[in-house]
This record gives sequence, structure tokens and C-alpha cells, in this order.
Amino acid sequence: MHASFRQLFTPLNFAGYVTWAAIGWELVFLGSGVPAWLGSAPPAWLLAMLHLAWFGLFLGVLGSEENPNTRLRVMLLAQYALAFAMMALARNSTLPILLILCAVQAAHLWSPRGVAVVLGLVNLALYAIYAFVWDWGSPVVGTLMVGCFQIFAA
Repeated sequence: MHASFRQLFTPLNFAGYVTWAAIGWELVFLGSGVPAWLGSAPPAWLLAMLHLAWFGLFLGVLGSEENPNTRLRVMLLAQYALAFAMMALARNSTLPILLILCAVQAAHLWSPRGVAVVLGLVNLALYAIYAFVWDWGSPVVGTLMVGCFQIFAA
């Protein structure tokens, strides 16, 4: 079996797939809250397509045998953008877990300083989602919890 293909089936990667599937199940089939700015829920097919696109990029980065390069970093930044797009469209408590999966990849693509910058910016954006889009009562606590899991994963 080709090395990059085999790499896709390591236990930690498989755990990531199961996590992604559980998030998608909740997102598409169990429903999500609607952010106030949106007015009504987006179509389930749109959320499903965004979620599938995120997974395609996730697999693309995982399956690459390349050394960290600009293409892989752009793919990871696109994963972050898709995760935030989904969070802007659906108030779903499991969506921020996608940021934790991204943090694992960030640790392989950037230096420790680069990872710190990326995670800092990601968590500022997450705080903004919690505070201004989802209107959570305690956005700091939510951001700290997800942020600490990102650091642990990285």
C-alpha cells in the first residue's frame, strides 16, 4: 500500500474521521440553532457541502507526502475558513471541534511560533463568533476551552 494512503488510516486520523462524521451528523440531521443575523436556517445541503469540502481539504493535507509548503498551508487556511463559514451559518456547539482538528495539522505545517500566531488569530475569530454571531453569554470561557484543546492537540 502506498505510504500516503496508509498514513490516512492511522488510529489518530481515523479518530478525526469519526469526529468529523459525528459533527456532520449533528449539523445536517439533528439541526442547529440559527444565528440572529441570518433570520432562518440555511439549507441542509449547503451545510453538508461546506462540511464535505472541509473534509476533502483535511484529507488532502493528511495524505500529502510533501514537506510543509505554501500549497498545504493554503489548504489548511481554507479549512479554517470553511469551519468559520459553517459557524457563521449554524449555531452548533460541535463545529468548533473542527478547529481542534485543524490545530493538529497546523503543528505539522508551521514552526511553533507560526502555530502560536495561527492559533492566536483563530481564537480571536472564534471569540468574535461566540460573542457577536452566536451571542453566547460567556464567549471567553468557550474560547478558552476550545483554545486549550487546540494547544493540547498541537
